[in-house]
Amino acid sequence: MAADLHSGTRSVNSPRKFEVERKFLVPPDFKQTLKTNGAWLKREIEFTDVYFDTPNNELTFAGFWLRKRDQKFELKIQKLKDFQDGIENYTEIEDEREIVSQLSRLLKACFANTDRDCTIEDFIQRTCCKPIASFSTVRTSYEMSNGVMVDLDQASFGYQVGEIEILVSSFEEVAVAKETIRKTAKLLGVESETSIPGKIEAYLSQHCRSHYEQLVGNGCFINVEALNKSG
Repeated sequence: MAADLHSGTRSVNSPRKFEVERKFLVPPDFKQTLKTNGAWLKREIEFTDVYFDTPNNELTFAGFWLRKRDQKFELKIQKLKDFQDGIENYTEIEDEREIVSQLSRLLKACFANTDRDCTIEDFIQRTCCKPIASFSTVRTSYEMSNGVMVDLDQASFGYQVGEIEILVSSFEEVAVAKETIRKTAKLLGVESETSIPGKIEAYLSQHCRSHYEQLVGNGCFINVEALNKSG
C-alpha cells in the first residue's frame, strides 16, 4: 500500500486506486539516511502473500496480479514499466465484487462459467486458478515529511527491496506523483538508471524461470539482467 498524495495516509475512499511506486536496492545504513532527512518510523509488520493464476497464466500475462495478503484478496492491474526511470503505476482494487468483475471480464472468452456475483474463492475454483508464489515479508515503513511512504521489505526467500510509494485516486494525478517520487529518490540518494525487480519478479526469477522469461517477453517484466550487461 502507498501514501495518499493529498493526505499522507494509506487510504483513499474509492474501490479503485492508482499506486505509483519506484523500487530501489536498499543501501547500507539507509534507515539512518531516512531519519536524517526527516522520515519517521510508521510501523513494522509481517504479512504473507499468495499469488494466483490460471493454468495457462492468462492473468499474469495480461498484467493482472491476484493475491491474497494474509486473509484479504487484492488485485493489482499493471501498466507497462517505464524503462527510463523504473517508476511503475498500478490500478489497485480491494473490493471483492470489483475484483471478480474485472477478472470475469478478462477471462470470459476462456471460462464461460465465471459469474460476477460469485465470491473470489468460487472464482478461483471455477477457473482452476492455482498458487504460483507464496512468501512472507517483514516490512518496515517510514513516512517522509511530504507524506511519501518509504517501505523496506525483507522477503522470506532472501530478497530485500525498498519502495517509494504514493497512492492517488485518479489517473490525472499520476504525473505529479511520479515527479514527487523522483525528487524523493534524489533526496535519499537512491536514484537508479535501471528498473529494480519487485518481490514477485525476484521470486519467479528464482523459482519459476520459464514463467518469468515469458513475462519479460510480453513486457510485464523488464529484463534487468540484460539492462545491467548493456550498461
